[in-house]
Amino acid sequence: MEYRQLTQTQRYQIFALRSTGLSMRDIGTTVGCHNSTVSRELRRNLATEDGYQPEEAQVLSDARRCSAPKANKRNPGVIMWIKERIRHAWSPQQITGFMRRFCEAGLQVSHQWIYELIYRDKAKGGDLWTDNAANRLAQEQGRNFFVLAGLFALSAFLPTPVAYWVFAAGVAAIQLQYMLPRVGTLRFERFVPQLGHISERFGLLMLILLGEGFFKLVVTLADKGVYIVSAGTLFNVTMGGLSLFALAWTYFDCAGNAKPKSRTSAVLLRYWFAHIVILWSAVTIGVALAGEVYVGLWEPYPAGYGALASAGLAVFLASLWALRRTVADATDKYHSAGLRLFGIVMALVVLAVHPFVPSIVSNGLWVLALFSQIGVPIFLALRYGRRSDKML
Repeated sequence: MEYRQLTQTQRYQIFALRSTGLSMRDIGTTVGCHNSTVSRELRRNLATEDGYQPEEAQVLSDARRCSAPKANKRNPGVIMWIKERIRHAWSPQQITGFMRRFCEAGLQVSHQWIYELIYRDKAKGGDLWTDNAANRLAQEQGRNFFVLAGLFALSAFLPTPVAYWVFAAGVAAIQLQYMLPRVGTLRFERFVPQLGHISERFGLLMLILLGEGFFKLVVTLADKGVYIVSAGTLFNVTMGGLSLFALAWTYFDCAGNAKPKSRTSAVLLRYWFAHIVILWSAVTIGVALAGEVYVGLWEPYPAGYGALASAGLAVFLASLWALRRTVADATDKYHSAGLRLFGIVMALVVLAVHPFVPSIVSNGLWVLALFSQIGVPIFLALRYGRRSDKML
């Protein structure tokens, strides 16, 4: 006999027949179910001290059915949530693992059940199977990285400077295949980085790159010989080291280690691109500051190094300005647009005049452009603090 849930009418019949003293087998025959069903019903649904009551038995049965795993698996909300995760490139195993960690036991499903859901949807003409991460995303990523690997391999056999440009194009393509909307990996929700993590990683990269710039400055000085350079050169090197510190201060004080203000693709793309440009400009400045070793106070700064340092600082400040528009809790109380514009203009002035003036002049203007980004916010913060103390 096929098992079916007892109805409330059958429960009233069981209650009435039991009071006549009939056996379980006779009650089951009369009601139309197996005698074990009758026995299980009487055992599981004894709701009161008065014994079996059909109304109470129906309430207990309905409660168990609502909390049963099978019932929850059929819950439209649960099925909709699972389908949404599949469309965001979650695999059935990942969905199951997430539910095992964060959902109640009654809501958990197995990955086999999710595969069955996908196959049932396909049999009905649905497209859920085409969104399965195990099929689509793995193939897409494998194809992209295979092409990029070929591009990097090709750069090893090309003459310079073509090889450098091809290699740079490969690096840019890695970023684009991740970040481009609608086609990049970022379109899948589970690949959107945690905001706290991504800000920490960029902050760490900034410190590493500025540390590399200081290392290059010291190595260049050691190669030339510490004991044979002039006092003016040592002064320039000292200012170069302090400038790297000032770059780190400006970055972290303005927007570094701050989280993006949202997880939308538009904000993350601007946040990501601004950081890439900032890191590139930090590398440029770190390389250019090695030119401090080759001049004293009165010779013009080396033209190539001077152009790198000036253009790098202008791009650094402009990108920092753009980055500040994408982070949470950003205000212009201490870091105004006018302050950034002043630094950019001064850096461009240095770019124009550094081949024609002594290095002490070009370095002074460059230091003014950079250290104003620290000095002005400190001055404003101290003035605001004094006003607050007077109000108290």
